[in-house]
Amino acid sequence: MDFSREIPDRPEMFSHERTLLRPDKRGICGLRELVRVNFVSQLPRIAEHIHPDAMEICYYSKGTQVYSVGGGDYCIKGGMVFVTYPNEVHSSGGNRQEKGGQLFYMIIDTVNSPERLLGLDSDDALHLAAALNALPRTFHVGAEVKALCDGIFDICAAQPFCWRTRLRMGAFELLCELIRCAERHESAAVSPEIIRALDYIEDRIREGGRISIASISASAHFSAPQLNQRFLSEIGETPGQYINRRRTELAMALLSEGASVTETALRLGFASSQHFSSFFRSYTGCSPTQWRRSSGAAQHPGG
Repeated sequence: MDFSREIPDRPEMFSHERTLLRPDKRGICGLRELVRVNFVSQLPRIAEHIHPDAMEICYYSKGTQVYSVGGGDYCIKGGMVFVTYPNEVHSSGGNRQEKGGQLFYMIIDTVNSPERLLGLDSDDALHLAAALNALPRTFHVGAEVKALCDGIFDICAAQPFCWRTRLRMGAFELLCELIRCAERHESAAVSPEIIRALDYIEDRIREGGRISIASISASAHFSAPQLNQRFLSEIGETPGQYINRRRTELAMALLSEGASVTETALRLGFASSQHFSSFFRSYTGCSPTQWRRSSGAAQHPGG
């Protein structure tokens, strides 16, 4: 059974397994596909394939997937991006696509007529194509990327005034945000030890588990003072600051997807919805309920 479907008829957010956009057929040169996938069941592994003259950018807003390319395996978790370059053979190796994940991926032709990419000024288009081809294999992104992806689908579904221009602008802003995230990732020069600590933190936050500096230090084989110093030098903030920022970003994403305040608090390991609301307000300046309303999330009982 083919669960794919192509807009223009408006979908409910993530209510279909696979929603396909073909921006190149709407005048957005070079952007062949933008796809949003909700893995409501486990799917077979991805066989070896290429995208002729096009790169693929995969962004997991949640879930985990292993990709294989160039003899290496890359474990991609929620909040991460995986890139394959034009004509590069890739697959998921022996790994299936797991239930519960949410994926956006785009296929972008950066080889043929790059000076026309997105219909931009030729110099800007060439600079954009070069920056995309220079993206690292993997990098982390913030909640802004998911909001930009969803915004593009909303534009295509609603087709508001000047929607094709809005679509072009949305695609351009999304690609620029990905490039900015990659530049921050590259300049950070994060060591393997700190990457291990970041992965540990991410897993614990998403599992709603408790996190202590001692447990993070043990995962990276550092003492607590060493961990604090290395975080400051490589990440630019203390472990505690990083944890609070990631919890806030994940909370924003969950609330935007329609999760209730109570559900979000429980999933992120807060003792109560009141504690979560106080925490969220201290970092965003608004309550979780206000954030849900401003993000356009569907309202459910419980906040």
